[in-house]
Amino acid sequence: MKLFRLLLLLILAGSVGCQEKQKTPAQLKQELLFSEMAEAKKYVKIENAKMTEDNHLFKKDEVVVTGTVISTASVAKFKDIKYQVVFYSKTNTRIDQKDFVIYEFLQPGGTLQLNARMIPPKAYESFNVFITDVKPG
Repeated sequence: MKLFRLLLLLILAGSVGCQEKQKTPAQLKQELLFSEMAEAKKYVKIENAKMTEDNHLFKKDEVVVTGTVISTASVAKFKDIKYQVVFYSKTNTRIDQKDFVIYEFLQPGGTLQLNARMIPPKAYESFNVFITDVKPG
């Protein structure tokens, strides 16, 4: 009798687990979209950031920062990508920063080019570029 009850309990427990409804591909895609939109900044990065001098006759000491903004999202589209160029001294102290926005749509898996002109601080030795904010598109 104990064996029968145990067997009946196992069958019932197994059938309850089997009754869970599998999600459709559309539902899975929607969940992924919400996840990517909720953590938009996690899915956008900058690669190949370079700084070159761009001395014009009237704008001495100007530099241009270029790079590629990349979306690693599968389904979410983004827009209004804010980034910051940060300048460091020889001692790796943050001495200045400049903020920029790319007012374009970034498609899933897509790329955009960043191109920012500025006059850097005199004492800078190095720089870095960071994504500071991304809006779901």
